[in-house]
Amino acid sequence: MSIALTDEEVGELTKPIKQGAAQVRHLRQMLGCEIKRRPDGRPVVTRDMLARLQTNDAPASNDAGLNWGSG
Repeated sequence: MSIALTDEEVGELTKPIKQGAAQVRHLRQMLGCEIKRRPDGRPVVTRDMLARLQTNDAPASNDAGLNWGSG
């Protein structure tokens, strides 16, 4: 098993999107991180990125319970 997802696996994540640039935009929004591109424009997604997505389902909260958005 390789570190990066195959084109087919990326295609499954971004279905029905086919174009590389559109896949990158979709994955940025979905994973919340910068997505590198291969020379052909296709996104590079590592298995570690997906593992972090699965373990971080809920947004992280700060320990003090402060609401920085109010005021």
